[in-house]
Formats: sequence, C-alpha cells, structure tokens
Amino acid sequence: MNENLILDIFQSLELTNLDEEWVDRMHSSEFTDDPEIDIDIPSSAINNLEDLNLALRNGSKLLANLSGQTRCSLLNELLKIGITSKVIQSWIYYLFHVGLKMSASFEQTLLCLLAADFYFLLLQLPGMSSSQLHHAILFEKAVNSLQMVTQVDATMSEEVGRKRKANVPLSQSQKRRKASNDKNTQEEEDHGNVVITPSQMANLYRLLNLTLTDFCKYLASVSLRSNEVSLKHAMQVLVKIANCLKTNAPISIIDYKSFRSDGSTADSFRLPYQQAVYALFLTISVKHGDVHQLCLTLFRFILPIIIMRDANIPSSTVSRSFFQNSEIFRKLVCHLFDVHGDSVSHSISVLTQNLIAQCPDRTEFRNHLATIVSCILQHMPTNWYADFCDWLRRMAVHSKIVYRSNTLATVGKLLCMPERLNDENDSLDPDTLVSTKHSYLLKIVVGRLLDVSPSVRSRALHVLVEMMEEGIVSPTALQEVVDARGKDLESETPATNASARGKSSTPATLHTVAAPTLMNSCTVIEDNKSTLLQLLSRCVLEPKAMVRKTAVQALEMALISDFVQPTDESMTILEKKCSDPSLMVRKQAISSISLVLMHHKSSKQAQACWARGVFPAVLDAESSIQEKSAALIESTILDNLNGSEEKSNLAWDLISFLATQKGEPLRAYLQTVCRQWNRQQKLNVGLVSKFAKELETPNKSAGAWLFLRLFTLYVCNKSIADHIVKTWVTEYKKANPLMFHINSTMTLGQICKHLHEDTIQQVMDICIQRLKMPHCPIQLISYLIETICNLIETLYKEKTDGQEWPQSLMEWCKAILQDADEYLYKVVMSTADGCSIWNEHSLIHQLYITGNIGKHCATKVPKRLILSMQALLTSTECLSNMSQLQSQISASQDVLQSQPLSQFVQSGGIPHHIRAHAVINLGKICLHNVQLAKKCIPAMVRELDTCDNAMVRNNVLIILTDLCVLQTQLVDPYLGDMANCLGVESVEVRRNALILINSLLKKDYVKWRGSLIFKFLTLLCDNNTELRNLVRFSLIEQTLRRNAGDIFFRHFVESIFYLNAYTEHNIFNRFAKTDRELRLFDFSGETKKSERMSIYVFMLEHMDDEHRIKLTGKLCTDILDSVVDGVIPLGNKANDVIADTLAILCGPDLKLKCMKSASDDDQDVEGMQNEAANIAKNAMKQKIISHVVKKNLVENIMPIIIAIKNLLVAKQSPLVGNVMLCLKEIMKDYKTEVQDLLTADKQLASEIEYDLKRFDREQEERFQREHPVSVADNTPTHSATVQSENENVIASPARVQIAVNQTVTNQQTPTRHKENRDPASPAHQFLSPTTAMRRQKGLGITAVLNYARKTMNQLKINDQDQNSDGQPPSNSLSKRAISTPARKTALGDLTFSNMTEISVIFTPVEKTTDQ
Repeated sequence: MNENLILDIFQSLELTNLDEEWVDRMHSSEFTDDPEIDIDIPSSAINNLEDLNLALRNGSKLLANLSGQTRCSLLNELLKIGITSKVIQSWIYYLFHVGLKMSASFEQTLLCLLAADFYFLLLQLPGMSSSQLHHAILFEKAVNSLQMVTQVDATMSEEVGRKRKANVPLSQSQKRRKASNDKNTQEEEDHGNVVITPSQMANLYRLLNLTLTDFCKYLASVSLRSNEVSLKHAMQVLVKIANCLKTNAPISIIDYKSFRSDGSTADSFRLPYQQAVYALFLTISVKHGDVHQLCLTLFRFILPIIIMRDANIPSSTVSRSFFQNSEIFRKLVCHLFDVHGDSVSHSISVLTQNLIAQCPDRTEFRNHLATIVSCILQHMPTNWYADFCDWLRRMAVHSKIVYRSNTLATVGKLLCMPERLNDENDSLDPDTLVSTKHSYLLKIVVGRLLDVSPSVRSRALHVLVEMMEEGIVSPTALQEVVDARGKDLESETPATNASARGKSSTPATLHTVAAPTLMNSCTVIEDNKSTLLQLLSRCVLEPKAMVRKTAVQALEMALISDFVQPTDESMTILEKKCSDPSLMVRKQAISSISLVLMHHKSSKQAQACWARGVFPAVLDAESSIQEKSAALIESTILDNLNGSEEKSNLAWDLISFLATQKGEPLRAYLQTVCRQWNRQQKLNVGLVSKFAKELETPNKSAGAWLFLRLFTLYVCNKSIADHIVKTWVTEYKKANPLMFHINSTMTLGQICKHLHEDTIQQVMDICIQRLKMPHCPIQLISYLIETICNLIETLYKEKTDGQEWPQSLMEWCKAILQDADEYLYKVVMSTADGCSIWNEHSLIHQLYITGNIGKHCATKVPKRLILSMQALLTSTECLSNMSQLQSQISASQDVLQSQPLSQFVQSGGIPHHIRAHAVINLGKICLHNVQLAKKCIPAMVRELDTCDNAMVRNNVLIILTDLCVLQTQLVDPYLGDMANCLGVESVEVRRNALILINSLLKKDYVKWRGSLIFKFLTLLCDNNTELRNLVRFSLIEQTLRRNAGDIFFRHFVESIFYLNAYTEHNIFNRFAKTDRELRLFDFSGETKKSERMSIYVFMLEHMDDEHRIKLTGKLCTDILDSVVDGVIPLGNKANDVIADTLAILCGPDLKLKCMKSASDDDQDVEGMQNEAANIAKNAMKQKIISHVVKKNLVENIMPIIIAIKNLLVAKQSPLVGNVMLCLKEIMKDYKTEVQDLLTADKQLASEIEYDLKRFDREQEERFQREHPVSVADNTPTHSATVQSENENVIASPARVQIAVNQTVTNQQTPTRHKENRDPASPAHQFLSPTTAMRRQKGLGITAVLNYARKTMNQLKINDQDQNSDGQPPSNSLSKRAISTPARKTALGDLTFSNMTEISVIFTPVEKTTDQ
C-alpha cells in the first residue's frame, strides 16, 4: 500500500481545517448533538473519497501482512499532518448527519455512502477496530446509510408504476384526486425533496453494492462480541435490506453453499439483498458471541417477514415478492443449521413454533408457512423432529382456533414429506420414535375432524383429502387410526405428556407464544369405533357450508382412492348433497359424484346415484348449476357413446337405468336436457340412427326405445321410421315390460309423419285393438289414445288435405265413448240394485279411456256417461234414482245444468280406490269443459272436507291444481279449503297439498291471501321431519326467497292473534273459519306455547334489522297499547296474546343482528378473508346505527311497558310476572338509556326499582319453597341459582310463563303523588292517563330509520368517491378491534355526525401471553 498516496488524499480532504473546539464538542457529546455548523466540503471530495476507499480496499491485505511497527507508522504519519482519530470521527459524523436527511442532495447522499464505506474500511485495518475510531453512534449511522437501498428500490418501483398508469383513463373523482396529489407533490418538492434521475440512481446503486461488500468483509474479519447493541442494529438493518425487493421481477437464486465464513465470497454477489443475506450469515458466528443467542436475535427480526405480517402490507392483497422474501430467509435458516449443527437446533425449533403460533389467519399465508416449517424440519435431527411433532400434538388441542388451524396445515405438509427412518446413530427410546411416524401425525388430523370450530374441521378434512390424493397413507393404516383415534390422542393432556418426555409444554418464545391449552371435553370424539365412512357422514351433515363442501371432497377422494367402497350408503351421501341448500356444496357434490362415477364405471350403485343426483340439477334455481349438470350429462352419456368400450358400456348402463322403473322420476329432467340439446343443434340423424340400430339388442333395447321417444320428437327420417315400425311389429306381442310399450307407443305417434299410409293404418289398427283389450295396463291407455289421435290426424290430413281429420277423430272417439257409456251404466245400475256384478280392472279401464278421450272431445262426452261417473261418487240413495235420471236425459238436454252436483257422499258399494280413479278421470274432462267444471268443483272441494280417504283427497287436490292453472277464477275461492289439507292427519295428503299449493304460489297463480301464510307456518311444528324441512325450503328458497323478511313482518302481529285463536279484534284475524278449520289449526293454550314460539322464532330469523325495529313498535302499539286502551279486554284468549307478545319483546330473537356478538365458531373464516375490510367497515356502521336506534326505541317502548304494568297490577292479572320479566330484560339491555329517561321523574324510577327488587325477592322465596332440601342444607348458591334461572327465562321466549304468577298477583305499588311531579317532565307525559297525551311524543322509529338510511347512503357515496382511484381507505381506527368500544360514554352520546370519518377498520395483531 502506498502510504504517501493515502496521506495526499487525506490532505486533499482538508480535514485539518476543522475547528478544534467543534471537534472536541462533538467528541465530548458522543456524537449526539447537532453539528450546528456548515463545513465547507471541497468539490473534489467525492472523487478523493472514492480514491481513498479504493486505496484502502486494495491495500488492506498488504497492510495486514506488515509488522505492527509499520502499521503504527501510518497512524503516526496522520498525526504528523494534524489528522487525529477525533478529527476523522467528527468529519464522518458530519457527513452522516447531512447525508441521511430526507432533503439531502444527491452529492450529500453520495458522500454519506462513501463515508460509510470509508468507515468500514478503516475499521477493517488491523488495530483500528479496537482503537479510538470505533464508536457505537457512528457505527449505527454507517449501518443506517445502507438502508438507502430500500429507498432507491421504492423510488424505482414508483417510477415503474407511474409509467404504467400514465395511459389509464381516469374518472372525474380520480382526476380531482390526481390534481390534489400533484399539487401536494409539487409542494413537497418545493420544500426540499430531491428527485433522483435514473443515471444518479444507477451510480447510487453501484456505491451501495461496494459498501455492502466491504461491510461483509468487515463482519468476517472483526469481532463484535463486545458490541452487542451494534450487532443487533446491524442485523435489523440487514433484514430490512434483504426484504427490500418490492417488484414482481423474478429474484436471482442465492447459492448458499458458496457462503464462506471468512468473507471471501462477498465479491460474488451483485444484488443488495444477496449481500444482505450473506452479511446476516456472517453475523451468526462464534466470533460475535454465542451462536444460539445470535440466532434467536436474528429470528426475532426475520419472523415478521417469514410470516408476512408487515405493518406496511395491505391485508387484502399480497405481492409475490413477499412469498419470495420469506423463502429466502427459510433457506438461510436451513443453511445456518447445515453450518452450525446442533448449536442452533433449539433456536430453529423456537422459530418454527412461533411461525405456527403467529401465522396470519389467511389461507395462502397458512399454506406457505406450513411448507416453510416442513422444509425446515427436514434439516432437523430426529430427536428434535420427534419433540416438535409432540408439540404439534399439543397445539392441535389448543383453545385458540387459529393455533389448531395452523397446526393442521403444518401436519398436512409433514405428511407429504418422506417418513423419518430409524437411523442407527440415533439412540432414541421407542416412545420418542413413535412421534416420528406418519401414523402419529395422522392421529392429529383425524382427531380434529370433530372439532368444535367449523374452520378447524374444514382444515382437517382438507388435509385428509391431500393425504388420500397423494397416496401417503394406505386404507388399512387410515382405518386403524380412525378406530383408535380417541385413545392415544385426546386422553393425554399436554402436561402429562411433557413430564413423560421431560419437555415443557410451553415452547420457548421469540415473541411470546401461549402454552397449549386443552379445549373443552366436548371436543373429544365420543364414538371410538366408527368407520371412516361414518366419520365423513357426520361431517357431511354439518350446519356450516364450508365444512360440508370439504367433507364432500374428502368422501370423493376416499371413493376414488378406494378408502371407501361405492356402496349404497356412501353414494347416497353424495347424491343427497347434490340438492344441498348451499350453492358451493351443490357444485362440489355434482363434480364429486361425476368423478367417482368415472372411476367406478361398472358400479351399479354409482350409476344410479349419479343419475339421481345430477339429473334434477338441470332445473336448479342457479343457472351455473343448470349448465354444469347439462354439460356433465352430455359428456357422460352422449360423448361416451362413441368412446372406448368401457365408456360406451357406462353410457348404455346409464341409459338402461333411466328406462327402468327406478329411473322414471328422472325422465322429466331428461326431457329438459333433450330440449336444450335440440336448441344447441346437438341432435342429428346419425345419433338417432345409432339408437335405432340397438332396438334388437337385448340389454340395450329398453334404453334405445326411451331415447328414441325423446329424440324422434325433434329429429327423424323415413328409413329410421320404417326400421322402428318393423322392429315394433315383431316385438310388441312379446312379454316386454310396461316401459317398453309406453316408449314404443309414444315413438310411433311422433314418427307417423314419416310413414306410408298403409303403415299408418296398420299401426293404428294394432293400437286400437290393444286399447280395447281388457288386460291393457291402465298406465298405457293415455299413451295409446294419444298415439291413435296422432295417427288419425296424419292419415286423414294426407288423404283430405287436412279437412276431414277432425270429423274422423270425433267419430272414432264417439265409438269408444259409446262402449264406455254402456259399460259404466250397467255397473252403476247393478250397484244401485245391490248386485255389484262388475270387474274391477275393467271398470278402471273404462274410466281411464273415458277420461283420456274426454280431453280430446270434452263437449262430445255423452251426458249419461258423465252422470255415471258422478254416480260412482254419490250415495246409494242417489244410485236408486238412476232410472229417473235417464228418463230426464231423454226429455231434456239441460239436465246437466240443473243437476245438483254440490254433494258427493261416499257410496256404500264403491271402494275408495275406484272413487279415486273416478275423480281423476272426471277431472280430466273438467279441464276442457268449463261448464262441467263449474258444477263439479264445489263437489270436489266438499270431498276434501268429508272424505277421509287419502287417495281421493290427493286426486282432488291434483285436479283442483290443474284447474287453477287453466281456470284460476273458478278455483281461487276454494284455495282456503285446499289449504285446510295442510292440517289433516294423513302425512301424504299434507305433503301433496304443500307441494301443489307451493307450485301455484311459485308461478303466481294464487297469492298469499287470507290465512294461507299461517297454515303454511303451522307445518313448521309438524311431527314429520320431512314435512318440516320441506316447508322451510318451500318458504325460504322457493316461494318467498328474498321477500321472506317483508312477508313475515307484515303478517307477524296477525300471526299472534291467529295462532292463539283470538277472533274478537276488530282488525286482526277476521277470516271466515269453519269449525273444522278451527280444529285443524288450533295452536292456542298453554300446551301449544312452545310450538307457537318456534313459529315466531322462524319468522324473526328471516327478518333484517329494519324489520325487527319496526316490528318492536308494531307489537307495542297494535297489541300492548290496545290492551291499555281497552280495545283488547283482558281474558283467557287475550292473556295468551299478551304473554306471547311480552315473550317476544324480551326474547333474544328480536334483538338486532348487528348487536349480537358473533364468535369465531359462527363464521367461515375461509370465505371471509377476501372481504375482511368490507366486513369490518359494515360492522362499524351497523354498530353506530344500533346505538342511535336503541335509545330511541327505549324512549318509545318504555312508556307502554310501564303503562301496561300498572294496568295489570291494578287488575291483579296473572300476567304481572310476564311483564316484570320483560321490564327486567329491558333494564338489563338498556340500563343507561332507561336511567336517563327516568331522570326527570325520580319517584317513577324508585317505583320501578322497588318493583323489580320485590319481584326478584319473591322469585327467590318461591325457589326456596320449591327446594326445601337445599334450604335446610344452607347451600350458598340459592340467590345465584334464582338469578341464573331468571336470566334463562328471559333469554328464552318459550319459558316466560314459568311460575311467577302466584306471588305477583298481590303485588302493590307504592302510592304515587302526582302533585309533586313536574307536569312538563317527559316521564309524566308518557304516563298520562289518556292515550292522546301518552302519544304526543309518538313513535319515531320510521323517522330514525329514514335518517339512518339517508346518512348511510351519503356515507356510501363519500366512500366511493374517496376510494374510486383504487387506493385503500384511511385506517384511522386500526389500533382497536371491531368489538372494542371507542370510548367509555353512554350509548346515547353516539350520533351520526362522526360516521363520515369512519372507513375500513383493520383488526390489530393479537399479542399472546404466557399462561
């Protein structure tokens, strides 16, 4: 090294010109004071300092080889020219002070970096580090100068983003905001902020690299063992530099194997973050202190980066660079273990524990961190790995949900890793080796399948899906774990296991991690002998949609991976989930059952369940489900017909199943799919020809006939039609199933236009002959008649150009009807004579012929034939007069109009099933004969009331429903009689009535008029579970859908009167009712109170907060206020109405939804993560609204409650206990508001307080009388028990009537001195004797709601205008959780005035503490 050159450069820096007094002052202040002077820096200082650094850098090795005397001569030479260590330190401090300012110029910034490099080079010189040159403050500022790399990278990122957005069109609000930002930016630049050009940034980047390289060499050569604070600060800054990559550009791979502890590889890195990672590696060295403590210090700094919980990261979006940075530090941790071995094992174990404990509750973070932890654990020795697995087992039963979820994610990643093999060098006991096995981890997963938290259950199922998909575990091993899952996992507490292993249950902490705590006993799996299928079946029935969806995925993977066999039980589960209420569950179930079918193509159970699950989805309410199911049907059936032999067999098996009796309910959905295929032009002659060729194949003929019946309606030609007829002629005489005859008959009617006249005549003769055969199935009659009509139309249209075919059809119909008339007349007359000589099958056969032909010529049906059908429904006395009726028919043609048909009385000689056939076929004629329908409808309606046979009632309901579609005005007056069937004893009748009336309501043929809604609601208490579920689905998902809350709100008050059978009110429940209807829908009385309450709760559950607020006012004004005014006099029926009203008012179901605290278990965390900001914002808005509305409600409700209390006390009513419970509940919820309300009337407040205390005392005395044993034992829990019981009574509306009446009837209120009260006080106005004075204030509920809605809309507009440019809203309340009150003030002090300042609220990071 040329010492003369160095001395010349030192002299050129003019250090000797520094004021000695100033140098002494800076040195004495330990470089903490402001320099307060401006040092004249030469213009050539930058170049001189660069030359000096270069000379020191090149000569550092040469200087290291010199003798101590030579090194000291350099220092002596500097002293000779007047440059002391104090001067150098003071000059460097000045450059740091100026260059680290935000307003520093580019030259000052360069000098700051060069000074930092110069300082690090000086400290590397042998003897310099321990001399007076090293100072903690200077070292800190030198390290801080390295952070400019983050500023440079941020500046470059902003420049790229600015260019990218330059050409993006802006809205008006965005333009205004951009103009404001540009103005602010200009002001900042005017205040001294300097913009760095790209060339200057490149130069700055070059100097940063050199400085970082020299700093790495400094760390490798100089020990900082005695400077612990400086080393920690260096680590912190280096972590920030390593995390400075903010762009989405791919990062360069760091070769960790090239890291050398001597710093020799520092020159091989060209990027700042690479050099920073290398510098962090160099800090973990014995040279700098204890390696374990150094690792813990480093891990504290890198932990927030690895878990990606940075304060500057928006919670909604995460850039790819954050995942890349966490991966960089993960590799650094692994490399540290490779280099230092067991000395860092404990600190790495602590890091991994904290990664799991502090992982953000987001899916992408959780999965990424689980991967990082699993990769780190692969580097750990077996003993540490076993201990960590045991720690995971204890964390899996921690009381915190997020801990259990993170643990399951980690376990899932560990299971994907190869299982640890028993190394001969590892002297571990057998109990410890058990923890390293996959079966041990598998127990953790299976143990959480029945966790109390839905999110944990879903996570456990997801892990189970991944294991089965990857083939990690065998079916046998999984079943063994399922069988023994409750023995080894849940029975052992963390403390017991820790003591056995000699480890503490509380992990060592970086940031404090709470010790694993066992949850309640309810989380322990009760049934230890269930199979995997039974376990998954329980999960599929979960109330949470996310759990059900994941359970369906698990069952799918279990079936595909042969963990579960495709039996009827397993496939039925997937089939039922295809109709799940949740959209995402239905989608998943349809996809899953299709995948299972493709894996088990030959399974008959899978084929049948797939058809029953997918086909009904084509009529789903959601269009996406319709499209998905239609696509699956097309790909599974049509596309597979031309596929491989296995796929072709699958398609034909499904087609054959649809042609069987079990597939009959699915043919309506298949017709819908065929219509879609026709619209999409996917049906062609080639496809039809393929099915026609299979008509003679034994195993395919039934399915071929079915699809020909559907396809020939749209596509056919002459050759195909001739082949079909030829095959049919040879096959119809054989013993074929009924579906063959139905499908072939319908196919012939559709292809007749492609046949020759002779062929048409031949087919028609055969069909007529079969129709007249006595043993012809009644199910085939309608199809034969329909086909014959089509054949006649086609034949005579071709012969007479379409002129004579209607007449020919009428002639044929008359001939058939004449034979039926003769037969039925003989049957009726024989029955009237008491002979009853007739064949049952022939009678039904003739009835069906009459009914189906009557649809084509309803006005041509002989009148005697109609009377004969009616006679089958009349009494024996009416049948004896049949001869007189026949003579009247010949004398008058108007007998049908004069015949009284309003009464059908059961005939003694006609069985019920014959009457049912007669009703359905008579109804078919009525569908096309309006005059006959007018006469028969009243008689049919009477059958609903008088007939006790379910078959007759069901057929009458079907006919009335069809008539309502065609002639709504005729049936609408009898809708109430149809609705009465909802209360009959027969389950089948109730089910059919519900389905049929619901179909009319869905298509708006009838409306919710009269008492129809209340009759529907009574089915909610039906003793049949299927009906209860069906009526819920009908009301909420089909009929009412989004209007359910409004419908229930408008009918709620009247439902109280209806269910209590109170008919004395002049407005409510004024429906005309028969004695039978009163008997069927009687829910009055104390014995039916629980059922009434369940109906009220159902209605309240589907109301929003606005409806609930309004309903509270309606209950008070329409019922309680009417009681005070005398409109509703007190009595038995009225008491039930009042008791129900008070129970609803004090029950929890009427409370605002936004006021109810939602626990973590009530939320699907996975589905809320992407909308966390919006949810927080809406929660705060709802909270403020609830505070404002709550006080107003109390002010309006309390006067009525107090007034009715006084009335009931004066009347000594048994309802005093109910109103006291209601008053007590209001006082509990709105204590502050009630106290403010009663401030002006202290006597009234004292009276209420006295009444409540006396009520509690009487309750306690009653409890003591009912529990004398407890009193004798002087159990100290009596008061608490009574209080708890009271609270339970209040919490449940159904229990308000509990045992308070006998003690409160004699309750007397202290005398009230009205002359001492202020007449102008609000309380005096509320409790005025007259209703007019009490109503002067009025209910302000509507006004408050309108004001709140207007304010919320204005807030929404402001938020949209504020956030229109895509920037996140301000986080002014980000330091507290949503549920934490902003200030300890009365709720009445909250107003809407400050709502415009509230935006998104981010929940702060939860800090855990040691237990």
